[in-house]
Amino acid sequence: MVKAAGFDLIILETSGIGQSDTEITEHSDMSLYVMTPEYGAATQLEKIDMLDFANIIALNKFDKRGALDALRDVKKQFKRNHQLWDADDDSLPVFGTIASQFNDPGMNRLYKAIMDHLDKNTKAGLKSDFHITDEMSEKIYIIPPHRTRYLSEISESNRQYNKWSKDQAAVAQSTNNTFASMSSNMSTSNSAIAASGLATANTIATSGLTTANTIATSGLTTANTVASNGLASTENAAKAGITGVVTTANTGLATADTIAGNGFVSTENTARTGITQVAATANTGLATAENIARTGITGVVTVSGTGLTAVQNVAKDGINGITSTGTASLSAIQNINSAANQTIVTITD
Repeated sequence: MVKAAGFDLIILETSGIGQSDTEITEHSDMSLYVMTPEYGAATQLEKIDMLDFANIIALNKFDKRGALDALRDVKKQFKRNHQLWDADDDSLPVFGTIASQFNDPGMNRLYKAIMDHLDKNTKAGLKSDFHITDEMSEKIYIIPPHRTRYLSEISESNRQYNKWSKDQAAVAQSTNNTFASMSSNMSTSNSAIAASGLATANTIATSGLTTANTIATSGLTTANTVASNGLASTENAAKAGITGVVTTANTGLATADTIAGNGFVSTENTARTGITQVAATANTGLATAENIARTGITGVVTVSGTGLTAVQNVAKDGINGITSTGTASLSAIQNINSAANQTIVTITD
């Protein structure tokens, strides 16, 4: 109907054709098969019937990844289908095109090939004077392919940064908690150590004080004991000296009485004279003995007092002084005994 209307050029686009329904080629002067590089594996080309019937093949979306490999495989399959084993690849009617790009070299070459084929086979007078180049279609990108997702990359980078910030905040919080825990533990440990050290120091000080008090008490007790022993020894010595002097005096008195009695008996004839002399002598001896006894007692008391004072002084200074004082007291008592013995000798004489 369109042909009957007298149109010079009719373009009919079909859909769903490729592996079947090739009858459209029976009604057209030229067949153009448009495909994409995304057909799958190279073996899938064996199933595409239009590669056998199409006069020209356009591999559109030539900017896709793997488009060059697809162009090579399609040309090989075209050779096999048309038995063009020795044909040059550049002479085959297979073109890579990018229809979305203005003034695309592939589209220009495709246009020139279509017009030349129509002019040659239909004699419709559609010869084109368009001059083409040998350039291959190449996508001119306003945004490079590896940056087509730049907005997504920006948002993804923001999300990654937010995640990293949260992770770092969690690490910082964990580190702060760990530091706080360590600080608390160190403070507790230091307090415990300080308390333990203070308790130990108090214990040592208390023990040392107790030991010092014990030693002082023991030393004082020892000094008191020594002083008491020295005082008792001195008092005993003094008592012994007094007892010796008294005994000596009694002995001398008894001796004098005996002598007087003997003198009285033996000198009965001269009783008066002898008795008078003996009585005088006895009285003198008795007086002398009493004086000696008093002198001895006074000396002993004086020595005892002196010894007691010395013992008290020695008790403060140490055991050696007490021992020396005891020795001095003993020597004094021995001197008193010696004096008493001399007195007894004198009375006896």
